[in-house]
Amino acid sequence: VSEIFAREVTQFRGRRLGPVGDLLTAIFDGPARAVRCGWAVVPAATVAGAACGAGVHIGEFDPVVPEATVADVSARLASAARPGEVLVSRIIVDLVPGSGLGFTADQRSASLGSLGSELESGAFVLSGGLLEVRG
Repeated sequence: VSEIFAREVTQFRGRRLGPVGDLLTAIFDGPARAVRCGWAVVPAATVAGAACGAGVHIGEFDPVVPEATVADVSARLASAARPGEVLVSRIIVDLVPGSGLGFTADQRSASLGSLGSELESGAFVLSGGLLEVRG
């Protein structure tokens, strides 16, 4: 999964950050790139025999302080994503209209605990900022 992740992050012009536990992390200059990268990583990893899910959130991120809210939200989304899913926060959905990306509302926001307010109206699953992939 790590090689697939690195290849796709480069393809979508992101910057890979160090892994945190079993999460692979990257930052992008826009939310649509992060979502598209996740959408490319998840099926490629599945074909390679490593089912994974991805989480995408956006916000201010300081690589010196990776415990910032945006990193925590992305990590929680990635952990909540089922294999084959890209789970995103509401703000991602609001920021990518016209991108051709489609999302379906998801009821898992309750399982994300204290991040409920950060996710505003809940979590969304990509159908058809910061990317975390859990492999």
